[in-house]
Amino acid sequence: MEIERKFLVDRLPEHLEQYDTQQLEQAYLCTDPVVRVRRQGDEYILTYKGKGHMVREEYNLPLNEQAYEHLLEKADGNVIRKRRTRQGGASRPGDRGAGDGGLCRAGSGGGAR
Repeated sequence: MEIERKFLVDRLPEHLEQYDTQQLEQAYLCTDPVVRVRRQGDEYILTYKGKGHMVREEYNLPLNEQAYEHLLEKADGNVIRKRRTRQGGASRPGDRGAGDGGLCRAGSGGGAR
């Protein structure tokens, strides 16, 4: 079960460089139901999200790089690249779009199965 809350932020925290940052790349194969592929560091993940917005079932399945690249070609729309910064522990990630002036978002999300 995933419980996710997202908040747009108008500015980044000071001294952001002191926190761990990870590059993410993801794309959606389908949006109803949500099926997503993601590269996070050297991990490749296929995610299925059930119905709902704030609370819903979520399942993560490991992929290898070859399977990820194959599925990435089938994505509906753009490949999303962002940087995830963990501030205050694993429970409060913040994401930024990879380009200058990218969207800034803070969130709290539960883990998935």
